Amino acid sequence: MVCTQCRFDLPTESNFCLKCGFDQRLLARAEQAQRPLRRSVNNRKVAGICGGVAEHLNVDVTLVRVLVVFVTIVPGAVIGGVFA
Repeated sequence: MVCTQCRFDLPTESNFCLKCGFDQRLLARAEQAQRPLRRSVNNRKVAGICGGVAEHLNVDVTLVRVLVVFVTIVPGAVIGGVFA
């Protein structure tokens, strides 16, 4: 790994440069923020949409799937209960 500020050779997975002290995590956060939202290649259930959202947010795909089911069912139950 090489420091993005001073090009000093760093040990793998270093958080700070040993020479200039630059925070290497800043670049990782910037790259993560610019990461595009794409369908998942690994979690292909329902075209990989929930898997892609889970990978983008760095959460478990099961949590995303449960939230999608909850958001889909609950509004219908609430509206159906009001007009019934």
